[in-house]
Amino acid sequence: MNYNDIDEARKLLGLDESATIREIKDSYRRLAK
Repeated sequence: MNYNDIDEARKLLGLDESATIREIKDSYRRLAK
C-alpha cells in the first residue's frame, strides 16, 4: 500500500486524516459484514 491507497480508503470510509491503518481496517470489516 502506498499513501494514495491509504488516503483513498480513508475518504471512501468517511474517516479523517488522522485515522490509523488499524482504524481503516476495522471500519472496512464493519462495512463488509
